[in-house]
Amino acid sequence: MDEKGLITMMNNSARKLLGVSGRKTQVPVQEVIPNTEMYDIQRNDIYENDQEMLLNGKVVIVNRTPIMDKNGIVGAVASFREKTEVTEMINTLSEVRQYSEDLRAQTHEFTNKLYAISGLLQLEEYEEAIDLIHSEADVHGSQNRIVFEQIHDRKVQAILLGMIKVIIAEDDFRVASIHDRFLQKIEGVSVAGKALNGEETLRLLGEEEADLLLLDIYMQDQLGTDLLPAIRTRFPHVDVIMITAANDRELVATALRNGVLDYIIKPVSLKRFTSTLQQYQKRREMLKEKEEVSQATIDRLLGLHQTPLNGSGMPKGIDPLTLSKVKAIVEDTGKGISAEEMGSRMGASRATARRYLEYMVSTGEGTAELEYGIVGRPERKYFMAK
Repeated sequence: MDEKGLITMMNNSARKLLGVSGRKTQVPVQEVIPNTEMYDIQRNDIYENDQEMLLNGKVVIVNRTPIMDKNGIVGAVASFREKTEVTEMINTLSEVRQYSEDLRAQTHEFTNKLYAISGLLQLEEYEEAIDLIHSEADVHGSQNRIVFEQIHDRKVQAILLGMIKVIIAEDDFRVASIHDRFLQKIEGVSVAGKALNGEETLRLLGEEEADLLLLDIYMQDQLGTDLLPAIRTRFPHVDVIMITAANDRELVATALRNGVLDYIIKPVSLKRFTSTLQQYQKRREMLKEKEEVSQATIDRLLGLHQTPLNGSGMPKGIDPLTLSKVKAIVEDTGKGISAEEMGSRMGASRATARRYLEYMVSTGEGTAELEYGIVGRPERKYFMAK
């Protein structure tokens, strides 16, 4: 409002909260907000923050501030927030904080278990290590059984257990049932739905947050390969595995060009089916583990050439003694080391040092982070994995 107490501006959110229509400018503020304290704010140069008041039947949080120029106070401004919205935000933040604490505790407990297993292996207490692993597996299995026994909704089970959600697109309900039963034998997988044709497939993908689609080619209304471009465009996060009787070269080529992860020709055995799903699970885990991936990891993800091993069982170009020396240097630094620094310490070229450091990252023994200086390009620093 201005110095005369007339409203000069009101945004849409304020109109909605105050229950008024139209512009409502150049009218006294008390006509819109009875018993307002805006005049006191303006007259006495008072700032009020986070004050509660009843406005249009709602409890709101109000901030009031005088407006000043070089000649003094020329008006006042007020902002309103519905208290229920603020309360909901606080509750949400509280839940997020609690969830974060739960994850921290869970991570800490998991790290301790890994440390215990590692210690037992180093002490050559192999039987005790195996017993601990089996014990933890039994606890995990017991927790899963409780979820399965107490909660019968497959979708809720998938959410609670972080399972991979799969949609089956198959025109023969008997084959779809077989695939469903196959999936039930694989831990960490849940069926989100089944479709008998292309139209149902696209509808299910739109309704369910699926991770993986098992897609047939010969369906009642269209070819599965004809669906692939639409799936890639509308549901880019969904991975596709073809399971079909179609062995035509052009159909296979079309499927591969559209990015299917695997192509299985019917009849499919349980062993082949399970192997494919387990490989898919490993692929997802590999992508989740690291923000940055090495070339070796990418090659494994794409199923490309495997690095040839030398006589010591190490990849070509990696000497066990040199690798031990590199590990010792990384451990000794504690604060991370660059490839150039490593080359200087070990008496080798930067390229050689980088090869050993990247190998450690690819095996999980090391980690890498970008360190930003004041000027210049960021430098890649290497650390021992925690």
